Amino acid sequence: MKIVSIAPNFIKFEFIENMDRVSYTTNVFALIHNSRVVLIDSGYLEYSKLIKDYFDELNLTVDSIIITHYHRDHCEGSLTFPKAKIYASNDYMITMKRLLKHYDQNLYKTPDFLIANYSHLEFGSFNIKIYKTPGHTPCSISIILNDFFLIPSDLLLQDINGKNIIPYMDIGADPNNHLKSLRKFQILDFKEICLSHGYIIHKNQISSFITERIYYLERFIESHYTADLEYCLMQDKSQYAMTEIHRVNLRNGKKLKA
Repeated sequence: MKIVSIAPNFIKFEFIENMDRVSYTTNVFALIHNSRVVLIDSGYLEYSKLIKDYFDELNLTVDSIIITHYHRDHCEGSLTFPKAKIYASNDYMITMKRLLKHYDQNLYKTPDFLIANYSHLEFGSFNIKIYKTPGHTPCSISIILNDFFLIPSDLLLQDINGKNIIPYMDIGADPNNHLKSLRKFQILDFKEICLSHGYIIHKNQISSFITERIYYLERFIESHYTADLEYCLMQDKSQYAMTEIHRVNLRNGKKLKA
């Protein structure tokens, strides 16, 4: 576990995931005010236990967890903080029902507060804006902190070497919604992006970082979810990581059309 200070009282816990042909980081973000903490996502259970040990040493207590979507690497660790209040999309059950077919129900905490479209929280010096941004999953939400940092759930992804990962639509996720959410990012006010899988995207990189994903989605949708990978890419295939995701998108697109 690597701990990165992003701004005063805003830190990132960074964990490295190694797969067959790619590595990437899984990140959990923490906002700290006095002795209290708000987490943005909670990681896998084993990650959250390391995070709790860190907070226990500092006499810090996790009050709340904002779960950007109900995939295991984002929500499972909430079990480590049984008293924490959970914020999540009001569509969380769409994703959770699918996961419960494969995993134990006891791996997940249900939310205490549901985000229907937009919500606003104040926590110490932090102004927290929560937007419903479906696309990666039906229940994806994104957060803007102090009109500066965007945490975009998994709508934007990057591998450990900084290579772009194409948009990934889970089963039941609509590529049109993913596209709408990325276009929403283009009009929202923020200066940097903090990726849940990846690093910090700075102001001068943001436009192209989002535009490449929009390009992919526009062509994928235009083809009615049938286009070849290369047709959907703005750059050469070698410039991207985890391009096998395209096959998953094609398969899930067929299910949407069925």
